[in-house]
Order: sequence, then C-alpha cells, then structure tokens
Amino acid sequence: MTSRRTFLTGALGAGLGTSLLGCGRGPRPLIDKGGKIVIVGAGFAGIGAARELKAAGYEVEILEARARIGGRAHTSTALGSNVDLGASWLHYGKNNHMAMLALESRVPFFISDYRTSAAFNLDADTVEGFNVREARSSYNLEKRFYEVLGDDYARWEAGRRFGAAGSGKSIEDIWPALMDGVDPLVADAYRLIMESQYGLPLSEQAMEMMYLGGDSFNNFEWLMTGGMQNFARWLAKGIPIRTGVKVTEISWTQQGAELATTAGAMSADAVILTCSVGLLKSGAIKLSPGLPKDHLTALGRLTMALLNKIVLKYPGVSWPTDSQHWMMLGGDMPCFVSNHASWSKAPILNGAIGGAMAREMKNWTDEEAAGRLHRVIEKAMVRRLPDPESFLVTRWSKDPLALGAYSGRLPGANLNEDNILARPIDNRLFLAGEAIIDDYDVCNASGAFRSGQRAADQIKGFKIAGV
Repeated sequence: MTSRRTFLTGALGAGLGTSLLGCGRGPRPLIDKGGKIVIVGAGFAGIGAARELKAAGYEVEILEARARIGGRAHTSTALGSNVDLGASWLHYGKNNHMAMLALESRVPFFISDYRTSAAFNLDADTVEGFNVREARSSYNLEKRFYEVLGDDYARWEAGRRFGAAGSGKSIEDIWPALMDGVDPLVADAYRLIMESQYGLPLSEQAMEMMYLGGDSFNNFEWLMTGGMQNFARWLAKGIPIRTGVKVTEISWTQQGAELATTAGAMSADAVILTCSVGLLKSGAIKLSPGLPKDHLTALGRLTMALLNKIVLKYPGVSWPTDSQHWMMLGGDMPCFVSNHASWSKAPILNGAIGGAMAREMKNWTDEEAAGRLHRVIEKAMVRRLPDPESFLVTRWSKDPLALGAYSGRLPGANLNEDNILARPIDNRLFLAGEAIIDDYDVCNASGAFRSGQRAADQIKGFKIAGV
C-alpha cells in the first residue's frame, strides 16, 4: 500500500529522511560504557532501550510502577482466551520494524485480511452489510489527498525544518473537501477508521496527521493473538526489571541523576523516562530542574487520545465467521468489532470504541457498555443472540499510569514535536515512548520500541537525524 506520506513525497519531489541515525558516530558516548542507566517504564519503549544498552555493555535496570510489564500492552486470559486490552497489532505486518523479532519470539499471530471486512449502516431501516474495500474501489484516495493537501503539504515540509508552527487546521476542517463526491457510507467508514485509529474526534486532530499515512486500511497486518504482553515478556528476557516500584521524582546535575521511588532513593548516570504523554503532562513525576522551554512547548501540542474496548464472550458462536472485522456505522455506538471466531473459534467479539464515543463511556457502567455493544451487534446481524456470559471493559483514561490510550496531535502541531522531545536534557535525562517517533509508527508499540532504541543510540553517541 502507498501511504499518504509516501505518495505526497513522490508527487511533490520532497525527500523525507526516515533513518534513525544521522551523521554517523559522535565523538564519544554521552555516557561511557559500563555506566548505569535507569529506565522508567517496562513498556515497549523501556524494553527497546534496555535491550540496546545491555547489548552495548551498559548497566541497566527498569523500574515499573505496575505489578506487570508491558505498559499499555495488557493481555488478559479472564475470558479463557488471549484478549489484548491495549496494544494488539504489529501494524504494516511483515514490513513492521519488529516483524523479525515477532517471528523469533514464536508468539502466535494472525494475518488480518480486510478484504473480508464488512460495514453495516445501522441508521438504515433495513440493515445490510457492504465490503469497505469494494465500496471504495472507484475512489482514488491518493489522488484526492494530493489535490486537496498538496499545497499544504509543501508548505509544511518546507516550514517544519525551521520549527514553524503547524497550520492550526484540524482534519475536520478539510474533511468535506477530502470526501467530496464520496458515497456517504464510505465517508462514514473512513471517519470511523480515523477516529478509531487516532482516538480523537476529527475536530481535535491536527490536519498534519494526514501526512503520516495509515488510514487507507493497510492490509495483512499482524494481530498478535498469542498476546502482545507475552511478546513484551519475551523481549524483556534477561533484563533486570523491578515491578511495583513507583518513581516520584527525577533530578539531575552534571554529575548524574537521582531518583526518588517508593523503594527508596536511587542513583544513575542517566535516566530514560518512557511514561505516557498524559502522565508526563500531569506532573505526577517531578522533574528537577524541569523540562526545557522547547520541550514544554512541544508537549503542549500533544494530548492523550482514547480508544476503549468492550469484549463480549458468548456461550457459543452464533454469527458468521467469514468476516474478520465489522464496522458499525451510525446507530447508538459506532465502533470497530473484531470477530475472534474467524481466527480462533473462540466465541468472543471485541469492540473498539474511539474518540468522542469512548469519552461517553465514562458515564456508563460496565454492564451498560456491554449491553450497548451486544444490541449493536444484534442489529447488524439482524438476529437475536444469546446474552454474553461474561465481558471485559477498558477505561484507559482512568488508568493513573496512562491517562489515555496513546498520544494525539492537536491542531497547531507540526509533527516535529517528537524530535524536540527526543533531544537529550543535559545529557542526563532522555524521553522515549510511542509519542516520540517521527513517522507513521507514532502511537504504535513498534514506534515505542524504536523510540527506546533511539534514546539508547543517543547515549551511545550516535547523532540522530532530525533531533
């Protein structure tokens, strides 16, 4: 698939550097080999950094406030089958940066095929499904992006290198032009994809996010059916990790860093902080002497997006299994439903609810959330289903260690915020996480892993392109 960014780059002749490493080896490591690096957070970013540094001869230790590793990758077996309540995909499949590691780990995965996906118009008097890919076959999405966004893209690409602010436009601002002449149902499907993918209403998403690609329904992605958290556990083998240790303060000088934790004070030569944007903005971890002005400005243009899941387990499978995913358009709860029975035979349906609807869930009980999804599925299937025998409901915005599902870019963001946040702070504090990667991998587990590797490369003395 040609992503929007790839297409626009080719169309406009503007080369974008995507390599992590820039001008080669620095004069010397920022921290000498053998130095102690404390990493805060045992999610994919922390694990990626620790693997890189440990292999290079540094003393590393991860401190994790949760009682488990994985961060926002949390695999539950409460329903008798692996269900990922957070991160669950290796997006872009075999082209994912972690694909070879996933194969090596032998954690089972399923290759999704969106050609089987069906969408249902729940506002219609008679509900019928249609195939999203077939419905859009006559719509040249890449051409439309170029026509509508070509000039904006050229200005953005020229200006962002000099730290210019973003356009201030939201995706909602340019949505009518993008969807002009498109079948309304197909436009609704794209809106659902965008709001589910980015976890924000279109009015709260920077227009510049359209340059990253990804909403074109990239096919053959890997769904980690063996559990994304189990993949994280495999990656973390051999790395010293202390769970249940909360960091409350990080301070640093030219001589080193100090951490105040619930397990006592700790010293390190440097610290890599991998918490979510939400936690970083909350001030729950005190930073002394504090983040530089440029970091704070960049952080202010980011927010936390929300994607919640409602997982229903039924007594048995009483619905079609030939479609892996369903898109519920309109109705009481637009959502994206994964049909576990299509790959595992498990009688489980997993609804992903993003953006404004996910926020509304805070006023629902778990029982009400499960009931709403159940009724939506019944309406789409045009049949009565037995009541679910059990269910799970996530509420990532209420998780004090996350405060949301993943990062989002507010109107005014310029997509250079990640590179600003990646700049070493006095060569003692380094930031990493899914928000701090500068390409289509933003918000992804693989992007988090790469950002951790990037922080480790900085400590080792590499010059990082764009930072």
